[in-house]
Amino acid sequence: MKRKRRSSYFLLSSILADTLIINVAFVITFYLQKESEEVFFSNNQTILFWLFNAIWFLLLLIRKPYREPRISFNISKLLYNFYLLLLIHASLIAIIWVISNGIFSTKISLTLTYLLAAVLGSLLRIVGVIFLRYLRRKGFNVRNYVVVGYGELSPLIVNYYNQHPEMGYVFKGYLGDSNYFDEDFFINLEKNISEDDLHYIYCCMPYLENKTLEKITNLCKHYNVSIKVLMDYRSFAKNGLSVEYHGPLPIINVSSNPYTDQQALLVKRAFDLIFSSSIMILGAPLFLIFAIVTKLTSPGPVFYKSERVGLWGKKFMMYKFRSMTNEASLSKKIVLTEGNDMRVTKWGKIMRKTRIDEIPQFLNVLKGEMSIVGPRPGIPSYNDAVLKLAPEFQRLLAIKPGVTSFGQINYGYAETPEEMVKRMRYDLLHLNNNSLKTDIWLVILTAKIMVQGKGQ
Repeated sequence: MKRKRRSSYFLLSSILADTLIINVAFVITFYLQKESEEVFFSNNQTILFWLFNAIWFLLLLIRKPYREPRISFNISKLLYNFYLLLLIHASLIAIIWVISNGIFSTKISLTLTYLLAAVLGSLLRIVGVIFLRYLRRKGFNVRNYVVVGYGELSPLIVNYYNQHPEMGYVFKGYLGDSNYFDEDFFINLEKNISEDDLHYIYCCMPYLENKTLEKITNLCKHYNVSIKVLMDYRSFAKNGLSVEYHGPLPIINVSSNPYTDQQALLVKRAFDLIFSSSIMILGAPLFLIFAIVTKLTSPGPVFYKSERVGLWGKKFMMYKFRSMTNEASLSKKIVLTEGNDMRVTKWGKIMRKTRIDEIPQFLNVLKGEMSIVGPRPGIPSYNDAVLKLAPEFQRLLAIKPGVTSFGQINYGYAETPEEMVKRMRYDLLHLNNNSLKTDIWLVILTAKIMVQGKGQ
């Protein structure tokens, strides 16, 4: 017999609570802004009130903001969904306001309505999540589960939920501790579902055959119990995973190259070319001044060339304005710059603080050896040491090195292989945040560092 899910009550209560909040905000704002003789249910106000609610319910049907699984049910996620819903709602109301020439309300009234709704909705979510977590720790609003197939992988999910009691998952035991699942197993499983009021069954694929999983799935359909499949990807997950659907067949793609989308690559390359060309052309007079100052403050060439490791380990010569003495620049032995390094000239220190010395790397971008945003290019002689400390560094070779990066902004210059690894932790974030929006955001942050002279 199928069990009715209590989540429907939560969905209904959430809809009613938020609808009440926006209407309370609407009414309160009206009485705060109204003239003494103005009546709430005037013609224009009544029309706006019903439009307000009609658009709200329409957005609830389209967006479905309350379908949040327990694993991601947290304050920040709930606030994000609510603010996004309010923003879309406010945008639609604003369009109506403009079309109607503002006869329904004033800009101040509408602004106050949404601000008040945002405050009340935020308080509701914060208090609600805290209270819900308290209830779950006390044993209420819980979800019961068992793990089918015992092995090395099986206790991991149990340990995870034990460490997070606020999620409200209650472990009811392991079932099927061998590779043999007979009729008695399925009888016991059905008994467990009925007696323990199970909500989830976690099936560990290394210890289950497909036909056994199919039987378990058919049984659970009858009782409205959810099946969750555990597979062990830990050994190669660091190389990056994605799911591709070849017809009805899901394929797990284990690839060291996070950029397989050719359209995204073209957009990124177009951005690199347009941005670099614009900087080099518009900033040419200023860069000429930097070059002259570099030449006048220290004998030697204006530019410094250094061999670096690029895409897929291919080596290239990276350009910089020379910030060290000529003797240090000509040395064949590469020694990383340290804090208060005597080899760095006075003008070089200024360039490093403002990141001016990195400007010639836009030439590398135009040549296709670097990108605007990407992990900082490594020195060949240090790569082996870094790989020994952190093998996942190999993943960064799948991306073009960049003029700026998460690591360069959050960590700065690295002086040792150990520090390179620390900076690399930030650069790995780029693998999961690859987009034009992220690139532009990092460019803005870099510009801010340059203006403030906070380069490290």
